Amino acid sequence: MVREENLVTSSEMSASTLSVPPVPNKKASVTVVILVVVNMLNYMDRFTIAGIPLNVQRFYHINDEQMGLLQTMFFVSYTLLSPVAGYFGDRWHRKYIMVIGLLLWICVTLCSSFVPSNLFNVFLLTRCLVGVGEASYSTIAPTIISDLYVGDERVKMLGFFYFAVPIGRLVGMVRFLLSWWFTRNGTIFCFLRYYRTQPLLMHCSC
Repeated sequence: MVREENLVTSSEMSASTLSVPPVPNKKASVTVVILVVVNMLNYMDRFTIAGIPLNVQRFYHINDEQMGLLQTMFFVSYTLLSPVAGYFGDRWHRKYIMVIGLLLWICVTLCSSFVPSNLFNVFLLTRCLVGVGEASYSTIAPTIISDLYVGDERVKMLGFFYFAVPIGRLVGMVRFLLSWWFTRNGTIFCFLRYYRTQPLLMHCSC
């Protein structure tokens, strides 16, 4: 009898440790959508530099080796800090670690937009810090999704989360090209819009 009670107790303990606290479906869905959008923005920022190498080289007056160093330093910091973020994520509050990493990423990305052309080393440092911020997010965000769902739903949501990776890469690389194209053709669009709306205005006035 004692042995059976011990078996029942141990099975109940294992079931309680493996169980996931219930989360409302709406709250879990909103959380996943936010994480997916932020993940896409991460990869957009990560591959923006790769989409505009000539523009960066002209602005900072750097060669191909220095241009390649921008992406290299980012991935070095990202690779080294990812296991560190995972280690602390298992021992501290993961939400706070992820938020701190996102705040670092946002602040550094904003500051890098104002680095003058004669301070390439500062711009290189900002790319390293961006890797630190993104490492904390990319490591911890999937674990939060795993806590919200189980079974097939967990697989679907994780697939939805990682589907933002190729989308973010594509959008990040073509984002600058589209902005450059619209900047060049902005006056043409204004002229065409005026030319097409002018007859309508004249008709309304009549």
